[in-house]
Amino acid sequence: MIGLSEQCQFDGGNATLVFLRLECFWGLEVLNRIWGLEEQHSSSMSLVSALRVEIDCACMQVEQLIQKQWFHHGEINYLMKRDLDIERKLKRQAESLNKKLGKELAETKASLSKVIKEFESERRVREVMEEACEALPRNIGEGKAEVEELKRESAMVQEEVEKGREMLQLADVLREERVQMKLSEAKF
Repeated sequence: MIGLSEQCQFDGGNATLVFLRLECFWGLEVLNRIWGLEEQHSSSMSLVSALRVEIDCACMQVEQLIQKQWFHHGEINYLMKRDLDIERKLKRQAESLNKKLGKELAETKASLSKVIKEFESERRVREVMEEACEALPRNIGEGKAEVEELKRESAMVQEEVEKGREMLQLADVLREERVQMKLSEAKF
């Protein structure tokens, strides 16, 4: 015969625990009635005593299971709240970082636009200088050496402008990489 303690397995459901609790109390009620009849039948006394001990044990196990369930329910609520708080904190950090990176990107675009305008202006100046340099030898024969000097200066200015443009492009690439690194760090 399978005892109640073997049948009272916890499956995690509230309904099962409530049912087991009712079964235990019902078993105690039946046992009390049998106990009353026991006085009339002394031969069944040991059987009734054994049943009473087993039912008491099963009731204690049910109470322990109910307490464990409430304890685990509280732990789950705590962990869910903690995870939600962490998720909210990470979301705020990501939004803050996103805003900061957006601002930096806007500043970089403004700087790049300014540099491009400066480069275009310098290019126009260079073209005018080249045209003037080309016109001077035709108009003035003795200014040839001066024209060559202007061309060299123009070439040097052009090289400096190109170097400046390359440095700005490199700075832009580095800024973009930094923005990408910050974005990837924010994701992790």
